[in-house]
Amino acid sequence: MKHLAIRAVFKDCVYTGRRLDKTGSEFPPSPYRLYQALLSSAHYAGNQLIWDEKAEHFEELFAFFESLRCGTIFAPKFRKGAEFVWYVPKNEGDTYHTQTNKVTEGDWLFGTPAGRTEKLVANIVVEDKPIVTYLYPLEEADERKAEEFVNDLRYAFRDTSYLGRSTDLVHLSASIIDDTEILKLPGQRHTLLPSKNYSPRSLPAPVPGTFNELRKVHQSWERMNAIPGNLTNPRPRHEYGLFYLRAETILPQRAVAKFLLRRLDDRDRPKTYSLSKTLEVAALLRHATLAAAQNASQVFPGGIEQYVVGHIRGRELTVPRFAYLPLPSIGHQYTDPGIRRAVIAEPIGGDGSLVQWVSDSLDGCVLQNNGYKIAQLVLTQDNTVFEQYEYPANTFITMTPVILAKGYKPRRHRKAIADALWQAIQEAGIPLDLIRTFEFDDIPYTTRSIPAKEFRVPEEYRHRERVHVRLTFKRAIPGPIVIGSGRFRGMGLFCPST
Repeated sequence: MKHLAIRAVFKDCVYTGRRLDKTGSEFPPSPYRLYQALLSSAHYAGNQLIWDEKAEHFEELFAFFESLRCGTIFAPKFRKGAEFVWYVPKNEGDTYHTQTNKVTEGDWLFGTPAGRTEKLVANIVVEDKPIVTYLYPLEEADERKAEEFVNDLRYAFRDTSYLGRSTDLVHLSASIIDDTEILKLPGQRHTLLPSKNYSPRSLPAPVPGTFNELRKVHQSWERMNAIPGNLTNPRPRHEYGLFYLRAETILPQRAVAKFLLRRLDDRDRPKTYSLSKTLEVAALLRHATLAAAQNASQVFPGGIEQYVVGHIRGRELTVPRFAYLPLPSIGHQYTDPGIRRAVIAEPIGGDGSLVQWVSDSLDGCVLQNNGYKIAQLVLTQDNTVFEQYEYPANTFITMTPVILAKGYKPRRHRKAIADALWQAIQEAGIPLDLIRTFEFDDIPYTTRSIPAKEFRVPEEYRHRERVHVRLTFKRAIPGPIVIGSGRFRGMGLFCPST
């Protein structure tokens, strides 16, 4: 499906717009504000000449724009900034001049004490990437009209410089995108739902008739200024729809350090391990990380024993720690699924600082097994195979089986296994409301993997149930995804299902 995407970049990371009821700051800026700003820019200075040449065509474009419904807004995190009061002129200089016939230069600049009014300014400070994206879903019949809208109003997008009180600096752009590009948009995803009542989470949006109403307001303002001393206020603006802004649950992409497994005698030749030795390769990675951490001054949450080694007390299975994930080679149907690459991942929601330490510390590190040097790690930026695990998708399948909390008999106790999988998903930090459905079996859902019972596991896992899983989400999410008791050691690793 195609979407009209309008992107607003806040150059100074500050926004000063207020809600309709004037009780607080509004963020993200409402679609109604966006519509007004774009309409104003289309009439600004030299743009008015362009409008006058094809007035009917541009009115038709704005009528088309107000017929579209803004369904989704991507907005960054923000915080409340400083509040302050401005004392500005009341724009009654002509009336004051006729009454006193004495107007100084200071009066024109600042107004007289009696002719000034207060304006409360409350800033919103935009954090992360200061980008707000508005998405308008398009029917196939509307795509051509949307392209006209983007191309013919490009000058209006170019000249729009603010969405708030003219103290913020913004740059607008528009394009037509598809569903795959939506997955790459920055910020928190919000859905706009129709609402009848105004609330702090409500945003106004244009509806059919908004253009005509705004034109009447402008004409009323022109008539007011045409009569000297006329202080009649223009008609109020009321042609808009209310929508409730609901934040959607999104699984953030995990921060990872990417390594190639290479032979000791030649960094250009891969060191390959069979898929059944996933846990052994994970143990080599953990041992190398532990050795580097013991010789470094880096501080880890909970200490080295917990975060690096994974030694925890009791049943605290959700304690944050590194995950050591050997990656089987995938990509096409003839790929040999041997392990030639690995990632070390932070917990979901990590800021990437500890992964950066891993990248700096383990590049060129030699892996040892019982004192014997067997391979070396080489940091890489080549995403040829890594992106196969990170690509956002709706459906994922396991390359290595999920290890459950205890043993079951699959043919007799499938409900017990399903309950254990729900628990494993939750313990992995994946919100349950993202899950549409899942299924499981002893055999893999891809020819690139092997049956669950063929994986070599230590004594602690031998009596636990191991199953392959197909997991379907309600919307596309990024990888890597790993669940189950062995998720910190490469077991329960998913790849997108193509």
